[in-house]
This record gives sequence, C-alpha cells and structure tokens, in this order.
Amino acid sequence: MKHFKYLTFSILLFCQTAFSAGIYDGIWNIDNLGYASIHQKGEKLIFILLDGEANEDGDYLWEAYWGDLIENKSTQITLISGVLAELDLVFETETKLKIELKSCTPQTGDCDEPVGTTFGGQRIW
Repeated sequence: MKHFKYLTFSILLFCQTAFSAGIYDGIWNIDNLGYASIHQKGEKLIFILLDGEANEDGDYLWEAYWGDLIENKSTQITLISGVLAELDLVFETETKLKIELKSCTPQTGDCDEPVGTTFGGQRIW
C-alpha cells in the first residue's frame, strides 16, 4: 500500500508538471493553408504550419515559426522553412485567429502568397 501511495503521488505530480498547456494550444484549421499546431510556454509561442496538400513529389510540407506572445498577439518568424518569413498572429478569441503575412524572402523555397495576405483560423482541437 505504501508503494501505491508513492506511485499515485508521483503520477499526479508528473501530470501537473508535464501538462502546461497555454490557452491557445491545439490544432487549428487555417483557411486555404491547411492545419497548424500551436504551442505556448509562458510568453513563447510556436506555430507549426502543416500543408494539407502534397507537393509534386507526394510529400506533405511543414513550416515552423516562433515568437513572443504579448496579450493576444504574436509576431512569428521563420524557424524551419524554405523562406524567411514574418507572420502577425492575432487571437481574436481562444478559438478564432487572424494571420497576416508581413514579409517573405525566398531562400530554398518560394513565397506562395503576397505580403499583406490575411488568413483566418479556427481551433478544432
């Protein structure tokens, strides 16, 4: 019984420290782009864009961005991508998002959308 108490305490302690989801964490549907996985830790936000369509080689592409979250806004810069890009994310609610492409400079890839393009997003999970 003593070991069971320690095991239960350890599991509860682990679950509390391991699960620290931010209010915007989740899977989002981004209009005309596919899906995004958003993760918040403190004031840092990571935005991973998952393309919903395969390219000509049959591969599904993804891009990663990161930045600071200040209130409900985050300016995201490219972390892993074929372009150097900057996005402005504005969380209108905990389940509704507006994205604007602020800049895009091709590296090994192309900029698919012109600067100034906006997208909407809805959290689906």
